[in-house]
Amino acid sequence: MGHPAQMATEMRRGKRRCLESFAKTASERSHIPTHVTRYMDKVGPLLFENRDKTLLYRVIIAAETVGSTGVSTLSIAQILGVSERNNRRDDITSAVMFLDGWCLHGLEGRRADLDRLLRRLSEDRRLRNIRVLVDKPIDQRSFSEPMLLCDDPRGMLAAVHLADLAEVTANHAERIVELKYAA
Repeated sequence: MGHPAQMATEMRRGKRRCLESFAKTASERSHIPTHVTRYMDKVGPLLFENRDKTLLYRVIIAAETVGSTGVSTLSIAQILGVSERNNRRDDITSAVMFLDGWCLHGLEGRRADLDRLLRRLSEDRRLRNIRVLVDKPIDQRSFSEPMLLCDDPRGMLAAVHLADLAEVTANHAERIVELKYAA
């Protein structure tokens, strides 16, 4: 018997060859039962399309900040520095906005990595009353960096007709991401 990693690779190659054989034209697969070809016509393209993709998610949270968190330049620099390092390690992209004792944080990445980050954030004493506004699968990332900071939070809130970050809804949060992505 071969090494387990080699065996797994061979199994993936065999599965890929099997699926690729179903991608042939109907005349080339006349020996295959009709119900199988119909199924493969529906499922095959999806398998090939997502073969090399990792499913990504977007999570947007709103939270109250405690003390000088997000108020002082030093606290923002510390948060950005640690977040950038951790997000780079975990292949997470994100953006954060601080305003009047609240933060809005958009995160994108693999499910397990986001769940781990959310667990850390829920234990972070600098945040309280964390609300998950958006949690959904996405086709592509909207954030280009491990950690971005919104440089004009009041302007962004005005653009979505919101007076206070404490009142942000899922719709507001999604619109902010769209506006930031378009900028």
